[in-house]
Amino acid sequence: MANKSSPLLPATAELLAALGERLRLARERRKLTAAQVAARAGMAPLTLRNIERGADGVTIGAYLAVMQVLWRCWPQATTSVVSCRTPP
Repeated sequence: MANKSSPLLPATAELLAALGERLRLARERRKLTAAQVAARAGMAPLTLRNIERGADGVTIGAYLAVMQVLWRCWPQATTSVVSCRTPP
């Protein structure tokens, strides 16, 4: 039996769609293909496509994996220091 979840509020659905659009634009600005980002994030290209469309069935971890691939800079959990890694 399929899992049933509560529908998102319209404002929340709009926020997810806007986030997906921003992630797609960030990927395109970096001249990365969807296949490249999906592989680096460790997910199927279909999952990345759903993220870029703002799908609500994608885990927050998948969204964060894409952000990690695109930005590589993260605030540390316990401080306000930002840690940046250089690409390999």
